[in-house]
Amino acid sequence: MNDQGARFVLPASFTGSPIYMKNNYLDAMAICRHFGFPDLFITFTCNPK
Repeated sequence: MNDQGARFVLPASFTGSPIYMKNNYLDAMAICRHFGFPDLFITFTCNPK
């Protein structure tokens, strides 16, 4: 069997697949549409040691 070059589509449940990323984007836009866009973008970092 030679499956080299065979095309397949990753499911939306596969983390990191294009469909997964698109669904996350659409979910985020739906949240922004409902609650409004955020005014601040805050990140936190910490030292694990």
